[in-house]
Amino acid sequence: MKKILFGILCVVFLCFGREVMAMEQQPVAFIVQDFTEEMEPADYRLWKQVTRWAYRYPYFEILEGDAVEQGRKFLSGTTVDKDLLDKALDAVKTDIVVLVRVYDLEEQMDHRMCSSENGPLVKISAEADLLVYRRDKDKILVDEVRESGIYDLGNYEKPAETIKWRLCDLVNTMEGRELIR
Repeated sequence: MKKILFGILCVVFLCFGREVMAMEQQPVAFIVQDFTEEMEPADYRLWKQVTRWAYRYPYFEILEGDAVEQGRKFLSGTTVDKDLLDKALDAVKTDIVVLVRVYDLEEQMDHRMCSSENGPLVKISAEADLLVYRRDKDKILVDEVRESGIYDLGNYEKPAETIKWRLCDLVNTMEGRELIR
């Protein structure tokens, strides 16, 4: 009896495994443009991570680096419109692009404004344009991140984290998923 049950489970597993293997992954172009030249590799990994949450394996494959270099050339200007997005997607051979354009990403301790009551203060600034475009759904979502302020040390959100969560909300909205926070 155990051998028969084991045999049935193996057949079901093999059939299911073939379906997953036969499924074609849809590529997603992930492009980050750093206009500040101050971005850290850890910031890039944060933003890629939340993109991967929405566009995950086995259904999607995230293209980055050299694979999206041709698309990056079309989107390097000051303005981005639907025609440029279509040209970039044609160059990369995909229907989905996640574009992060970073203009300001600053976190600086401000010693001039310290006091014995407050302690050190931190000046933060995050400025970025986030864009998700799905040509197959003919849908574009754009979010402009403009955050700045002076906060107590230990009582602020890092600029890269601010962009991360706004990007997370944008890609989840595009895919019709529940927002995480």
